[in-house]
Amino acid sequence: MGVDVLMAKYDEPVVDTSTTTSNYSGMSGTDIATQIRNANAAKNQAAQAAATKPEINAAGQARGDQLQWNPKTQQYQIIKGVNTVQGPLSGSGGGQSTGGGTTNGTDNSGASQALNNLAAATAAQTAQAQATQAQAQQNAISFLTTTFTDYGLGADIANAVTDLVKQGYTADTIQIMAQDPKSTNPLAKAFQQRFPANAARMAAGLPVLSPSEYIATERSYAQVMNSYGLNSNFATNKDIFTKLLTNDISPTELNSRASTAKQVIENTDPAVTQQLQQYYGLSQGDMIAHVLDPAVATPIIEKQISAAQIGAESARYNANVGQSYAEQLSGLGVTQAQANQGFRNIAEVQPGTQALAARYGAYGPAGQVGSALQAATFGTTGSVQAQQELDRLKTQEISSFSGSSGVGKGSLLGAEEGVS
Repeated sequence: MGVDVLMAKYDEPVVDTSTTTSNYSGMSGTDIATQIRNANAAKNQAAQAAATKPEINAAGQARGDQLQWNPKTQQYQIIKGVNTVQGPLSGSGGGQSTGGGTTNGTDNSGASQALNNLAAATAAQTAQAQATQAQAQQNAISFLTTTFTDYGLGADIANAVTDLVKQGYTADTIQIMAQDPKSTNPLAKAFQQRFPANAARMAAGLPVLSPSEYIATERSYAQVMNSYGLNSNFATNKDIFTKLLTNDISPTELNSRASTAKQVIENTDPAVTQQLQQYYGLSQGDMIAHVLDPAVATPIIEKQISAAQIGAESARYNANVGQSYAEQLSGLGVTQAQANQGFRNIAEVQPGTQALAARYGAYGPAGQVGSALQAATFGTTGSVQAQQELDRLKTQEISSFSGSSGVGKGSLLGAEEGVS
């Protein structure tokens, strides 16, 4: 009778042990053995070919189990195929007889076990990768939270940091996102509150400062103010720092301003502070804030201080020049010491010069003599004409008193020579 062979795996050899002499009648034993051996060899070749190139059944399934990667679960999974071979029954192979002499059987226990082992190993690797990723995220959250807290943002930014990390952003990317002055992200808003000058700097076309640059500049501001003895209201005032940073005032320029402020603070001459009040409406305390206000240009501050000093020296010798004239002298580079010397000389010669002017009718009202002497002394507007008038008076005096006593002559000339 015929023999069915049911294979557990394609590479298992086919052994036909179910034979009867009726199938091989008239043949010698040697011939029968040879025929059986040839039949087994042919079946083995067919089984091996099927194992190498699995066929596709009517349902489109590969004959034999396959291992496929599932991107959703991030794991390998076994896809069951169909392993069925029809042939003579061998008596072993895992098939079940159907009673008609043919049997369909499947035995994938070896392949399934191998695939199961591979799937388990893959699952373990996936779990390890997920654990590593979770630890990396936690490290990033801790690092960024600590860094931002050190910047002064406060611990309440931890949730914002965590959300961004969970969304897959790296630490570097999150730091860049946080520093965007236009962002509405909660973390960016916290940055904007801590570093408010950056938005104004961006609007003005100035470069946005990094947190380290921003904080370093603030510290330099505080050091400058402390070095000049300015009180803590200035040395720790964040609003003042914001104004300075917004206007791009460097620590070097602030140092110049603070030096001016110190000069005002330490100036014990009430005449200077009086002139500041008279010219600009600034008390000593107002002047300090005025000096540190970045909206007021440094040259303007220096001009105001210099003009007040010159005005104080003029008042010291009863000249009492106005604000505009004092600023004119300041613009010409006249220092407080030079103003003191000049106004002192004018005070010495003015009475004699006024007497000459009254005698020869050269100047009209006596009050013009002081203006002429100031112009000639400091080289201000009308100085050439004023000097010519003074020289004419001197000539007239010499002509009128030639041959007179030396005492009268010397007293007028000596005073005049002190001016020219």
